[in-house]
Amino acid sequence: MQTNTVENTLIESDAKRELKALEEKRVFLYFPGGTQESSDRAKKIVRELLSTVKERCIICDPYLSSSDIVQYALVVRYSQVKVRLISSIAFLKDKADRNIDESHTHAEKIVRTLKEIKEQDSRLNIECRALVGRDKSPLHDRFLVIDNEVYLLGSSLNEFGSRATTLFRAPDSKLLIDAAETWWNSDNDTTDLYNWLQKKDETIKSSKLGGLFKRLLARFNRNNS
Repeated sequence: MQTNTVENTLIESDAKRELKALEEKRVFLYFPGGTQESSDRAKKIVRELLSTVKERCIICDPYLSSSDIVQYALVVRYSQVKVRLISSIAFLKDKADRNIDESHTHAEKIVRTLKEIKEQDSRLNIECRALVGRDKSPLHDRFLVIDNEVYLLGSSLNEFGSRATTLFRAPDSKLLIDAAETWWNSDNDTTDLYNWLQKKDETIKSSKLGGLFKRLLARFNRNNS
């Protein structure tokens, strides 16, 4: 019985050392969630990883919001690196605050945030495109492309670490990098937010004018019947 206890203790110690080594190398990290400490640590590590960018940065998160841009995208230190953000129309089309009737959509808030960032520092190069699909995003997972490495996130950045989640480095990053590059460069897969909002506004105006014309026509027919 004593031997088994010693063996179990040694095994547990080895497992803890291995896990610690993986954490230090940023290969695998577990965040238990449920505490402010877990949330702060998770977000700090993501920012640390993004601060190491030198050549390429793509943040893929179907629930990416304007506050995430401020919290994460701005930590990229090399101004010559284009920070590319990929969110989703399924999320961005919704109001940022559903309790306020006149609330802006997530898309409008992102566009405004990017404009403000550019006005404050013209050297910063941050762009956002959105995966098409109004009802459901074609992307479920979240991941960061940092130069030639890819880090997968167990939850979206907006609540990363607040609940139990993980971060781990992909053993083969090429497949995910190629997917992200394809989405970014394909108008069939993603759309530029500025263009999408302009088309949305034009559609709304056209719909309102069409409705007004129908009401005027109906009134004219009633008066002449």
